Amino acid sequence: DAYKSFVFKKENLSIGIISAAENGFGCHDYLNNNDYGYAWINHKKIFQEIQELKKNVNYIVLLAHTGAENIPIPLYEWREKYKFYCDLGVDVIISHHPHVPQGYEEYGKSIIFYSLGNFYFDTCGFEKKQDDSYSVNINFSKSGISKEIIFHKKQNGILTQTSPLNVNFSIEDLNSYLKPKNYNELHDDYCLKLYEEFYKFYYQHSMISIEMGF
Repeated sequence: DAYKSFVFKKENLSIGIISAAENGFGCHDYLNNNDYGYAWINHKKIFQEIQELKKNVNYIVLLAHTGAENIPIPLYEWREKYKFYCDLGVDVIISHHPHVPQGYEEYGKSIIFYSLGNFYFDTCGFEKKQDDSYSVNINFSKSGISKEIIFHKKQNGILTQTSPLNVNFSIEDLNSYLKPKNYNELHDDYCLKLYEEFYKFYYQHSMISIEMGF
């Protein structure tokens, strides 16, 4: 059931919604025949579900839990994968997981939101953070799709709607990072920093394990 879509119908419109995530803790492991878990976004069942949905609904929305954390641009691999899903028939992709906002762009007749940031996140280490981020209202009609961006943040532990001038990011800047002249340089720079932090973290923990005799 994790790979099945939900179809929402209202008046003369139908919208198929698919939810999936990167392969991590809790992923439905079809190789080991586990009967529970969430849908893996790279599974062929996702591709098949999109193609079948396209025959029966007006619009398809993909909710994606993917992406590298704490950087303001999507990784190249995910950017290309999302465009592939749009080519298959997805009309709107709304992604999260990076914990910070990223931009959005139109691709053909589709629109891709690469990361909305944190809506409300108060686990250990995030309690006092403001979670400056945004949400999107999508209006579906027979004539097409329109959107409204809503900005919000945590203030004294309460989620509060605010103005675009009162958040610590600019949606225009985030969108400009996706332009070809900016994206390639930024992507390489952030990727190098990501891998540096990744290897530093695991090197330090490996040394600790060796010193403790594990």
